[in-house]
Amino acid sequence: MAEERTKLRAVFDEAALLYDEARPGYPEELFQDVVSLSGIPQGGRILEIGCGTGQATVPLARRGYRILCVELGENLAAVSRRNLDAYPRAEVHVGPFEEWQPQGASFDLAISATAFHWLDHEVAYPRVADALGEAGSLALFWSVHVHTEADGGIFQEVQKVYAREAPEIVGPEDHKGPPRPEDVPSRTPEIERSGRFEVTATRTYRWDETYDTSGYLSVLNTYSGHRSLGKHTHDRLFRGIASVIDQRFDGSITKGYLTTLYVARKRKKALISRLPGTYRLTRYGPQRKSRKARVRSDGPTQCSIWGIRLLASWVFALDAFMIVPDHMHGIVVMRRSDRTFDYTPKRSRVFLTDCRYPPPK
Repeated sequence: MAEERTKLRAVFDEAALLYDEARPGYPEELFQDVVSLSGIPQGGRILEIGCGTGQATVPLARRGYRILCVELGENLAAVSRRNLDAYPRAEVHVGPFEEWQPQGASFDLAISATAFHWLDHEVAYPRVADALGEAGSLALFWSVHVHTEADGGIFQEVQKVYAREAPEIVGPEDHKGPPRPEDVPSRTPEIERSGRFEVTATRTYRWDETYDTSGYLSVLNTYSGHRSLGKHTHDRLFRGIASVIDQRFDGSITKGYLTTLYVARKRKKALISRLPGTYRLTRYGPQRKSRKARVRSDGPTQCSIWGIRLLASWVFALDAFMIVPDHMHGIVVMRRSDRTFDYTPKRSRVFLTDCRYPPPK
């Protein structure tokens, strides 16, 4: 799955100019909400993950913010630099975000526009959190295809072409047509499951875009699934779609979009998340005890120890204890006074009141 995701996310760079020309941007109201809901100060610093050709970067650069973009594709980055030429406070770094290091930089806001789902979330969320200042916010937004009465039923007709010519990119629910806006799943649980952020606001923006046949096929040519098709299959599919638009819908197609914005605050204390394995549970005090415990991650607010579910907000009976993963992925700490879980990278020293790990010799 990770290999397939890595392969697909790289195909956008093959069509950087087409992406810049064909892909729709974002509603201006969204950027106003990003600024107001995140609380970023005037002239603040923004980290953008996966800027593409700068469709979300330019509206924020125009507002005077200092922006660092981390973009995987060299061609996309080149187009983005061209689009940002008038804004010297914006710069573009080329490389995978999972390998990028903040190097002491502190940002007021991190954003990602229809790109964050391509990342390894186990790495990406902690990296974003580490790059943000104490009062930093994360703004993630996605545009997805949704049902609109203005489409005249064209997508049900086009879906028949997909089923016939390119069934390998047809999803199990695609035959139902585009989802209604109210049926688009929320990404809030996914964001909060990271344990590093708490979603404080969401906003939705519904809008339609009308294309002629050529313009719509150009948009399709920027989608990773379509670009991954073999040439013969790709050409057959596009001919079939063009035929439907031209012959049955007079050469015009209206597509409904829903853009959803999620604004999240960085948690002061990270919550345990996605750290399953066998752990040693050690109590420090007059009677130091240690035992093995199987821990199953159930999300950011709870895990199972000895088969008993412990809520992160529950006060445990011990004065202080820590859970140390045997696989050395990291150290997970719970302190009675904090009533929360902390995550500390491996090989770090953790101080618990008068106790510490590793214990003194």
